[in-house]
Amino acid sequence: MLEAPVIREIPAPRPRPHHNAVLRVAIVALMTVLAFLYVPVFRDLGRVWATDSYSSHGFLILLWSAWLAWGARGAVRAARGRLEPSGLALVAIGIALLAVGEAWSSLALSVLSLPVVLAGLGVFMFGWRAFRPVAFPVAFLALMTPLPQRLIPAVSLPLQHLAAWFTGGVLAAIGIPAAREGLVIRLDSAIMLISEGCNGLRFLLVMIVLGVGAAWAIERGPALALLVGSLAIVSAIAANLVRVASTVVLVNFFGIAASEGTFHSLCGKAIYLVALGLFLVAVWRLRRPAPPWITIVRHDDRDPRARARAALGDPGVAGCPDR
Repeated sequence: MLEAPVIREIPAPRPRPHHNAVLRVAIVALMTVLAFLYVPVFRDLGRVWATDSYSSHGFLILLWSAWLAWGARGAVRAARGRLEPSGLALVAIGIALLAVGEAWSSLALSVLSLPVVLAGLGVFMFGWRAFRPVAFPVAFLALMTPLPQRLIPAVSLPLQHLAAWFTGGVLAAIGIPAAREGLVIRLDSAIMLISEGCNGLRFLLVMIVLGVGAAWAIERGPALALLVGSLAIVSAIAANLVRVASTVVLVNFFGIAASEGTFHSLCGKAIYLVALGLFLVAVWRLRRPAPPWITIVRHDDRDPRARARAALGDPGVAGCPDR
């Protein structure tokens, strides 16, 4: 009788220990070089955050991204695969973008290169599948890019004209005599200039960041994500319009002192906090109830989306209003 053939499984060859050691040293050396390259970028970025009120919320983006990435470490570890060489292409693109930013003295380009480099490192070390849980926290870092100073007038002036137009309409609607000439509103008791401080741009930038984070956290598809992002922008613009119009109305009745000092600052912050609260309530109403597996993952602190949803479920009240 012929015996049945015996099929034996041949184990895959294991990498040699010294190869692993060399690879680890190469990865550590690459990360050390990249950290050295980004020291000047973070130094300049910290100075901008400390001195430019339009960018002062940037450090919160860095902290929140780090928190989400730390929460996703379990998911990354569970899906970790082999080294993915294509990630080095992303690293090269990021370094090229950093070089262009340094050559052009553009801090914005230098900061934008950071998420690209981090994405390349993540893909290279963990693979595309394992990188997915931290893809959003890494991409979210792009929002900490400071707004270039030369772009501020281009963005500010339309917001100022919108505020002046809306204020003129409110005054006409409630019967307060006034004449508007561009950014100047003439009352019987005062002449008001809708200056750069009335553009609401600081609060708008903060709300854009919150809108992007909330749109990702609710996980309801691109249509609803676009709705949440648009709602954040509309809420910020509407709050500033109310702030400016109410200030001019108060000046008409109580004099120019209503547009100065602590009272004026507190009124503006109160309006912004109300707008922020209404936005968070709307997001809370729109978010999808978490299925049981999300609850389990959230308690294990492994899913960044679950962590973000937990924050939205009990958001508190915080903001970064204009001065």
